[in-house]
Amino acid sequence: MVFPLSHEARELMLYADNTQALARQRDAVCASLARHVRRGDYDSAKAPAAFRYLAEAAAKAYAREFSLRDVPWHATFSVAARAEVARALAPRFYACRRAGVAGDRGAAAG
Repeated sequence: MVFPLSHEARELMLYADNTQALARQRDAVCASLARHVRRGDYDSAKAPAAFRYLAEAAAKAYAREFSLRDVPWHATFSVAARAEVARALAPRFYACRRAGVAGDRGAAAG
């Protein structure tokens, strides 16, 4: 199921997908979830929680790179937008994992 993302969430997801500095964290989350899939105890309801950490790290990195100095990182992207990104990344990961896509990271947001 594909959910249309808000403008704010789409911007954050594109940044998270295309930032090399976040690749290690993204790969670690995907590797952890891939282990759960292999063991057969993957829970699609709990998977977005793993991606919330990635969404938060992406928001912090985005704020450092693009925001004004007097704007805190948590004001750049709302909690709702970060949660929306986490909810969108989890099913994308699982669909790519089930399809056997290398790296288990999924495709670009769209």
